Amino acid sequence: MKEKVKRALKLLKARKVTIRKAATLAGVSYREMVDLTSKAGIDIGYTLKDLWEDMQKFQKRRVNPNQLAKDLEAMENG
Repeated sequence: MKEKVKRALKLLKARKVTIRKAATLAGVSYREMVDLTSKAGIDIGYTLKDLWEDMQKFQKRRVNPNQLAKDLEAMENG
């Protein structure tokens, strides 16, 4: 694992930076940082229950998950 990724994960685990800031420091996308935190066993405060509840809200609002994923990726890429 690259040193910048290790450093970003260490800062994130200590709650000194946000996931987005950690991703920037590590030079990876937001999505990649979320995956790295999961692999490192770092709790980011978002559980499967939270995901389930969010998905239910999206369905009630008729949010297209594919469009949402595209929108989030566009935000990540600036």
